Amino acid sequence: MYDDPLKWMLFALLALALPSSLISERSGFPLHPGPNACLAQAGTGESADSNGTDIRWFREEMKISPKYLERKEGILGMSWPHFFVMLFLVLFFLGATAAFFLRHRRTKQILEELLREEKKNM
Repeated sequence: MYDDPLKWMLFALLALALPSSLISERSGFPLHPGPNACLAQAGTGESADSNGTDIRWFREEMKISPKYLERKEGILGMSWPHFFVMLFLVLFFLGATAAFFLRHRRTKQILEELLREEKKNM
């Protein structure tokens, strides 16, 4: 009876999942909106913030100065400092990778030379 732990794990998962679904059905509202609510919203063809009213309201309520608003600048919408930091990180990664392979190749050459010298001395 206790020889199959997989059955017991599946039973435990079912027992843990069952009460939450029963609670949500009895209370009259689901605990989470689920995929049907997302599909219903997607079917309307408009997003929650279709004309930007939500973000405008947030900026007015938080009293965000216009100088902090996002502007397109730099390359691909990134700021110039962000672009140069990312460029540096990519170049550093490529350089470190190249150094790793060069070191690996040189180590292999040295070991082969040591093995050849050892065979000569024998």
